[in-house]
Amino acid sequence: MATILSASSVCDGYDVRIVTGGETHTLHFLAEPTEATLNEITLGFEQRLLNAIVEQKGLDKEENDNGIFDR
Repeated sequence: MATILSASSVCDGYDVRIVTGGETHTLHFLAEPTEATLNEITLGFEQRLLNAIVEQKGLDKEENDNGIFDR
């Protein structure tokens, strides 16, 4: 789960800084998000990060009988 570091109004909207997976990210909104919207957006953002890691590392592949990944 992401941790909110800060949330503030900026010249063209609203920025929310979060930390997830040991990295900080800034999410930009056109207006101040509601708590429900922020929860939904951060969960979706974290899922996209996890999916990218799984794809990059090939963690979605299964080993065959020889212990070699099928491609």
